[in-house]
Amino acid sequence: MSNKQLEYECIERIRAASNGFTRRKKEIVDILFSEDVSRKDNERPDFIKKCYVDGKDRFVGVEHFSVDQFNHIAEKDKENNNPKIQGTSIFQNKNRKEIFEKYHNIAWTNDEYISAAKDIAKIIANDFTNKNDFTYQIFIDAFRKHLNTHLKNVSEYNKNIIESGSTNSDNRLCFLIDFLIDFDTYYFVKNNKFNACNHKIIPLFEDIVVELEILYKNGIDYLILCFTDINANKTRVIPLDTKNIRQQLKKYNITIYRYVGQDMFLKDYNSLQSNPKTTFRLTELIDRINVDFTYERKPVMDFQAKQMGLNACCIAYYYRKGEINFIMDAQTAMFLYVFYDMMSGWDINHDKVAFIIPKIKHFDIKRVKEREQKFKNSILNGEANNV
Repeated sequence: MSNKQLEYECIERIRAASNGFTRRKKEIVDILFSEDVSRKDNERPDFIKKCYVDGKDRFVGVEHFSVDQFNHIAEKDKENNNPKIQGTSIFQNKNRKEIFEKYHNIAWTNDEYISAAKDIAKIIANDFTNKNDFTYQIFIDAFRKHLNTHLKNVSEYNKNIIESGSTNSDNRLCFLIDFLIDFDTYYFVKNNKFNACNHKIIPLFEDIVVELEILYKNGIDYLILCFTDINANKTRVIPLDTKNIRQQLKKYNITIYRYVGQDMFLKDYNSLQSNPKTTFRLTELIDRINVDFTYERKPVMDFQAKQMGLNACCIAYYYRKGEINFIMDAQTAMFLYVFYDMMSGWDINHDKVAFIIPKIKHFDIKRVKEREQKFKNSILNGEANNV
């Protein structure tokens, strides 16, 4: 799939998701649906739109880029200070479409059933590996790399807008950032209430907002954030003027979250596991095909991983005490759900170097087991919002 196809697909998702917007939101989003200024496809920015504002033509350059939650860094590149980070979701979506085209209009035979099962199982296996290999730090670093790469080209964008025929000095620039995300297995605390993400929220993180706040002084006038949930096929759009991003987010009731998870402490593109891989085995029965998946990984940094896990639980505890909104991984969420109201804080464990331990006010083993089971059942039954 070409970059131009991805850009048009993003715009169409925004068109479908922006019905019912307020006037100011609509004014920004409508830039995308304005008249295209004809140019070569490979020119920068990706689009130049001719808008009509206050009785005059205004040219607005629109630069699109995608940020993938799930990224891959080859093992040989992890020692590099500036490794190539490759998003995986676009390739996975491309593979899904190819499978649909391959099988949706054929005469089915037993061999075709086996072939289709193998192709679908491969997609599922790759999805599972990508999700389990996710680290927050690589996601944020990929975002920063994309953003800074495009900010370096601002002067070229402005030059090309003028050369495209604009006779108005009031030209503008807009960044269209297309986030491909899937935080459905994560949990969040908002206004001190515990819940599962389950496609219900926009995972807009503090680390992202901090980076976006530099856009105005770097010559970007508008910002359109497009969050597309990969599995739920749901898109949410946030159009902003870059002058006062936080104020607008507050006005639009968009929550900014902190992130808490074991992986937040990883540095230099490290992972909690090495060479993760999901394999599958097909068993053909009389009336069906069974597929068994096996996830293989080699844990690394075992002692450090325990420290990082406890550190994450500690941060989540104090974030909730301080009524700070945050998103957390399932491991941290389970700890918080089970032990939060049994605790009075955290202590240093002097028997272990740099270990911290929770201070338990009262320990009720029956209550702990009941809560653990309820939490696990909620995930298995898809009812995590009830924990």
